[in-house]
Amino acid sequence: MRTHSHSILLLCLGLIMLARPAAADEHLSHGSSPLLTLFKDLQAGFVSGVYDTHTSQLNRTGLSLLLTSAANAYMTHEYSDQNVSGSFRLPLSESGSQLISDVGNWLPLATVGSFFTLSRFFSPQSLAGEKARDTATELVEAFGLTTITTYALKRTVTRMRPNEANHLSFPSGHTSSVFAVAGVLAYHYPWYVGIPSIAAASLVGLSRVDLKAHFPSDVIAGAGLGLFFATAIHWHHGHNHADSHGPKETMIVPLVADGTYGLSWLKTF
Repeated sequence: MRTHSHSILLLCLGLIMLARPAAADEHLSHGSSPLLTLFKDLQAGFVSGVYDTHTSQLNRTGLSLLLTSAANAYMTHEYSDQNVSGSFRLPLSESGSQLISDVGNWLPLATVGSFFTLSRFFSPQSLAGEKARDTATELVEAFGLTTITTYALKRTVTRMRPNEANHLSFPSGHTSSVFAVAGVLAYHYPWYVGIPSIAAASLVGLSRVDLKAHFPSDVIAGAGLGLFFATAIHWHHGHNHADSHGPKETMIVPLVADGTYGLSWLKTF
């Protein structure tokens, strides 16, 4: 994250407040503070996105994503970070990698804002309008929670970047936010939207390693964090609107090891 991280954080909170269903606004008319209501909404989304108290079910896909990415990040940190960081290069010029990184910095926020804006133009009764609103709600919640958690981890871990610019290397903020958005899109739209979204997010993460802004383990952790929140929020809303058994989920996690780059596939049956 750069110097505008505080502004992005505030914008995330504002978008989440605006994107809440109208029913949630009823709490405000009973004297509740907007910030308290927001906190309760985020807390409910996160907690029930991991464990549904009504059905006593764990979000196995979300927890598998989190544990798999954490294990990959740890193993990469222990055995591959220095080697990969020193030798990895994208087949692009430095300016090309910088362009991808810059686009990845603003694309998640632009996507969230675009879906939020589009959701206001459709008729509330139309199927397209309902889909746009559902997507927009999950985007702002997943993006907001990912951004807040990433920023908190950066300030807690204080890992030095490979280029020694500062101590905010872990996890990658570019990667976590772009994977949160890509994960939500992958859940709501067909494969020809989901796969390119995940691929674009992976390219952003690789550009951060190429620019020496992050170690590979920072990128893996960021990707896992973003996908976890995308899954948790989607699972939470799916359990509120769908059957008690929850959706059968498929998700992809990036994998980086010494001399090996790829994706691991997870499926909940």
